[in-house]
Amino acid sequence: RGMCSRNELGLGWFGVPDPAGHLLKAFDAAGYQTGDTWTILTAEVTKIRDARMPGYAGMTLDRFDRPDEAEHDAVVRIKGADAAECSLWSPPAIFSDAEEFTAWTTLELIEVQAPFRRQGLARWLLGEQARRLESRGIRHLMAWVEPANAASLSLLTGCGFHPVTTSRCL
Repeated sequence: RGMCSRNELGLGWFGVPDPAGHLLKAFDAAGYQTGDTWTILTAEVTKIRDARMPGYAGMTLDRFDRPDEAEHDAVVRIKGADAAECSLWSPPAIFSDAEEFTAWTTLELIEVQAPFRRQGLARWLLGEQARRLESRGIRHLMAWVEPANAASLSLLTGCGFHPVTTSRCL
């Protein structure tokens, strides 16, 4: 049994999607067992860009891009302390010949520290990232979440993401 999960937030590599049933059958026949299962979700950037800014005194937003522009990170600090982080990655270059390749990015991480949860900070931060990327031509976001991660699924569906399929790690 392999592990695909990359972090405790339930986000990570998504394995073999259910529409590739022929691959799943071949893995099953070879004795592989399903490990993690993921829900894959997508959203249109225009659906998530308008979240209202939380009213924290002393809130700052720092943005960081890797030189190759494949990673877009944003960190919220409140009175100097890290409060939230969101990381978006461009799809791997191996998929560059796919239709609309440059219009997609993936949500790799969204995290809010415990004292700041359930106050709209994650929704606003994801919206900030969406507004920024929309100006660069990004129109679609994709995320994969473990089905048991109710908090992440609730956040993402509340932000306009829709489940499109499931996937299994073997």
